[in-house]
Amino acid sequence: MRDPCVAVEEFTKAKVKGGPTIVFYNASKDGVSDVAVDCRDFNAVYVEAYANGTNPSATLQILGSGASGGIYLPVPDPNGLQVVTKNLPFNVITGAGWVKAELSGTSGTFTVQITPFVSPGATQINVSEVLSAGSYTNAATTTASIGNTSTLALAANANRRYALLMNNSDTDIYLTIGAAAVVGQGILLLSPAGAYEMSPKFGNLVSAAIYAVHGGTGNKSLLVTEGT
Repeated sequence: MRDPCVAVEEFTKAKVKGGPTIVFYNASKDGVSDVAVDCRDFNAVYVEAYANGTNPSATLQILGSGASGGIYLPVPDPNGLQVVTKNLPFNVITGAGWVKAELSGTSGTFTVQITPFVSPGATQINVSEVLSAGSYTNAATTTASIGNTSTLALAANANRRYALLMNNSDTDIYLTIGAAAVVGQGILLLSPAGAYEMSPKFGNLVSAAIYAVHGGTGNKSLLVTEGT
């Protein structure tokens, strides 16, 4: 019979999970966390975001870097960008040696805890490969209000090095690059959290304007991140 103590020892050596780290505690202002989480032995993180206050809301972006004191940029996994309006747990594939978190559009207070772990069978996304394929040093996330007629979601930008557009609404959204958007055509962003990512690594980066439209009523929220 297998010795259970040996099994526990082997499990510990495998380091399938790291210790939890609080990177924000009751934070009420926009900014990047001072604390960096060591993820060198892991390929993913489990993020727990806790929201407090009246109608709290913030955009939470997970950032990665190859070095603890390096440049931190959004991880390539679209799940690394979340709008937090209530307590929200989620997983992110990182492929980074070190991870931080960034809050923006903050209303209310937020506590964020990050636990690194090994995600079995998950695709390893290597941040350094993305950067080497076309690095960017500045990234900003905005919210575009999309109507049921073609709406400009992201203006043309010759300096664009990365873009991520994520559906943050209850209705499917359609994208068209360089031309008016039409319902049922182009790039479909399913509701909720459908996303389209552009980078040199994927071979789909363009500098043209991007338009969006939906087939419902009223205006819908589209999260737009652009790196230059």
